[in-house]
Amino acid sequence: MDVHDSPETYKALMSTLEDICKFVSAILEKHLPDIHSQLSVFCDILPLNIRPTTHPFPGLVINLQACTEAHLDGSDDIPFGELDDGELVLFEAGLMVHLQEGDMFVFPSFHLTHFNMSFRGVKRSIVMHSDKNASRWKLDLDSN
Repeated sequence: MDVHDSPETYKALMSTLEDICKFVSAILEKHLPDIHSQLSVFCDILPLNIRPTTHPFPGLVINLQACTEAHLDGSDDIPFGELDDGELVLFEAGLMVHLQEGDMFVFPSFHLTHFNMSFRGVKRSIVMHSDKNASRWKLDLDSN
């Protein structure tokens, strides 16, 4: 879904996710305060003083029935998600993580090759992420 194509659906979705996003932000701020601060910088300089529901993350992806191949995310800093079935594999770390609905998992997706195992049934995840290129925008603003 593109926000511009369905603004009312987007607003309803963001309203529904507001409490979850606040909870995630609070947990991240408590346990990883430096990372929370780094991520917040981009959201804090958005035009028109807009603060995204997903703060400190500017990006959100909702996966439905997604099964991925091994990959690195070139523009994500820290994604996390909640998954029903299937395991998340972090290749370089040698980990296979079984996540259950409501679990949060934080990892640097641009450094760790990752994919999910095959699954049966219904699989969904919410992935909030930042964009490494946003750091350049902040640097450009600071230099002007």
